[in-house]
Amino acid sequence: MFHRLRTDPATDQLILQNGHSSFPIGEYEYPGIQTNPGSDIAVAIIFNGVQRELTAYAAPVADVLDGTPAWRKVCDRADNIASLAVRGDDLYLLANTSAVRGKVLKTSARAPGLTRAGTVMPMGALVIEALSGACDGIYVTTMDGGIQRLKRIAPDGSVADVRLPYDGSIVYAYSDTASDGILVSLTGWVQPSGIWAVDARTLTATDTGITPKPPIDLTPYIATRLFATAKDGVKIPVSIVARRDPQRDPKRPAIVESYGAYQYGTSPAFRARNLAFLDAGGICVVAGVRGGGEYGREWHDGGKGPTKPNTWRDLIAACEALTDAGWTRPASLAMAIIYLTKQSSETSTGAWTSPRPASPTPTPLASI
Repeated sequence: MFHRLRTDPATDQLILQNGHSSFPIGEYEYPGIQTNPGSDIAVAIIFNGVQRELTAYAAPVADVLDGTPAWRKVCDRADNIASLAVRGDDLYLLANTSAVRGKVLKTSARAPGLTRAGTVMPMGALVIEALSGACDGIYVTTMDGGIQRLKRIAPDGSVADVRLPYDGSIVYAYSDTASDGILVSLTGWVQPSGIWAVDARTLTATDTGITPKPPIDLTPYIATRLFATAKDGVKIPVSIVARRDPQRDPKRPAIVESYGAYQYGTSPAFRARNLAFLDAGGICVVAGVRGGGEYGREWHDGGKGPTKPNTWRDLIAACEALTDAGWTRPASLAMAIIYLTKQSSETSTGAWTSPRPASPTPTPLASI
């Protein structure tokens, strides 16, 4: 629906609806419209539940408002486009075809075509997750083993890193093509959520102070990361949150969480409810096991279907790495499996309550 401020909602104009638009919208799909200052092109995006890949169409804004849009298809789900941003007459696309960690393409917003699109940011070591357009360029959210980072593609095509205040998670990114910079909602394992403003000149972030901080002294707590070695030699990121004590105590109780499904990466998030457990001497651990999205599509496929055993083997390796590093001991380990699918949960729980695969030795874990 299109609504003009200070007008009667009864006069709102229907823009997209299943059965109303000039292109199909499925029963479980839902549409959205993206318009941007400085561009007279509207982009219709069709989402399908939790599926990452988009279907998108483009048409002039004036034609959309006149009710006569000639929508041109930008991409279909088979094209593996996961995010897009419009800046002026340019359309930027996050493509995962032939680039399992993603690459950024640029094509004409007026006459979009994937076959004519040029690469402005090739696939690199980090996973490209989302695009956001601003006056000074396109901001790119990336994933590094659960930690999210930010880059900017300038109008001249140069790519630069944004210096964020700590290793954390970008919960939301807010920008528009009429303004320089970007606002990001950032949180960490021991940093409550806050809204930070990125300066387009220095590419540094400053806390806006918009989000009130809880009246809690967080200086006694630390977050660190180690890498466990899985059975097949793959390095598994393991995040540890604990009190800033001078020495490690192997008798500490440890709660180890993992996900490992839907290409969802377990990124840092502040959890005030864990502080009492930390004060009592415990440690909270998150293992970025395969099946999730910590390192993109390859990581997801490495713990999916026939490779699903890697998910719990990675978790076993994470627990062993914790004990080897002196953070805890097998008798003090407990584990919380966080899955969305009944099948995955039953499979992993079954593996953990049984002897370790290919070994008569029980798994290094006190409880589930």
